[in-house]
Amino acid sequence: MTNVENFLVKTTLTVVGILTALCLAEVGAKIYVEKFAAPHNFERFASAAQLKAAGYSAGAKAHRYLGFIPAPGYTKGQNRHNQMGFRGADFPREKPAGEYRIVCLGASTTYGTGVNDYRHSYPYLLQEILANNGYDQVRVINAGVMAYTSWEILLNFQLRVMELQPDLVILYLGINDVDARLVWPESAYKGDNSGYLLAPGMARHTTGLFAHFNLGRVFLAKWYGYTLNDLGRNYTLTSGSYRGDEFKRQTFEHTYPDGFFLQIPAEKILKSNPPVFFQRNIDHLTGLATNQGIDVLLTSLALCPAKMDQLDPEGKQIILDGLREHHRILKAISEERQVHFFDLAAVFPAEEKYYRDPAHLNKDGNLRKASLMAEFLISSRVLDQ
Repeated sequence: MTNVENFLVKTTLTVVGILTALCLAEVGAKIYVEKFAAPHNFERFASAAQLKAAGYSAGAKAHRYLGFIPAPGYTKGQNRHNQMGFRGADFPREKPAGEYRIVCLGASTTYGTGVNDYRHSYPYLLQEILANNGYDQVRVINAGVMAYTSWEILLNFQLRVMELQPDLVILYLGINDVDARLVWPESAYKGDNSGYLLAPGMARHTTGLFAHFNLGRVFLAKWYGYTLNDLGRNYTLTSGSYRGDEFKRQTFEHTYPDGFFLQIPAEKILKSNPPVFFQRNIDHLTGLATNQGIDVLLTSLALCPAKMDQLDPEGKQIILDGLREHHRILKAISEERQVHFFDLAAVFPAEEKYYRDPAHLNKDGNLRKASLMAEFLISSRVLDQ
């Protein structure tokens, strides 16, 4: 046997061995995913077909203008979305005579990401508290959607909420819009928010070739955090000018400033990208609502001091400064538009026991938030107008 033939034989045997090992590993990964993986790992590693066969459904549904909405009819444990894609139980689209409707607008802090039971979210608890105080004709609808900024909230109001004929909308937002301003160069900061997110149709709904194999999905999920259920990867793909993810990572890891931010600090980015679009979005939403005879309540967003203190000091201060800018805008719009403003951040308890993380509340936190909201609505006679 010549040297060339010997090389070819060894190469062939090596390739066959590698392919055999990969096939065996794929079979083993399939057995693990379908038979032995814990529920939280099954959701991370399973294919769309495996998820469907096991009775799982995606929590989000693609939307041509909003990127995504909560998937109608979704259930998981004690969580549920109704058939219109709002968190909670079904209710009639047409408002019954005598009913007073409140719609809570916002992002994950309104949806209630910190709790797994929709009945522990603040909109649900607000309705219960108001009913216990004699306002039993009030229905409170949770229109919060995870990851939304003021851009999506404005569109959500126009496209999905106005048709519900609300009497009052409550806006609880602000921190995601600080994140959306972290784009560079400053020319990328635009009114359509394209410097932060790409168009909905450009988001990727798979993770490439590896996603077709059990072994590949396990690898992607464990080493890169990519899953078929990944909200950001599938529906809200960020643009190349967005610097927020790196800023958040450094802030949580106490490494800020590093890398890009050694050249362009985050505080410089926020100063170069003032919250003019946040102001415009909220002003437009408030104007649309009041022109339709819908009352508006703007609120400040509460953060946990103790959990914020766990972040990098410089990064924490940048977040707080940005959020204060947004709070000032909300207060100013409430005065200019003559709508209600509730400074929840000023009265919400600072204790860590109410929070899951710096911004998201647990069950007790949502109950306290709903109680404070109800006290404001009742004492200010908002519901009696």
